[in-house]
Amino acid sequence: MQKTKCRAFLWLELDVTIQVQAGSPALEAGVLVGDKLVQTDSIKDMSTLQKQVLSAASSGGNIQLDFYRVNDTGPHIYSTRLFPRAFAGKGLTGFRIIAAESS
Repeated sequence: MQKTKCRAFLWLELDVTIQVQAGSPALEAGVLVGDKLVQTDSIKDMSTLQKQVLSAASSGGNIQLDFYRVNDTGPHIYSTRLFPRAFAGKGLTGFRIIAAESS
């Protein structure tokens, strides 16, 4: 996996979204396979992301997600609000990401 950094987003490691489940909050929020997570509401690592997801799900809230995305118009940052909740698939978000490996 290639390791990339994005200066505009606090030098966070980019993580690759590898699965988005049908009917999920992630799909509703516009998350795509291949998106790279770069920043969330003051979330600095995967552990904090999990805590924010659980907190938002229990309170009916949402979390801000920012993704680095490359499409036919070139690279850009895609920002969305995700409302974690139970749905027919696994988990509360409907997407799975793999953390970037550190060198």
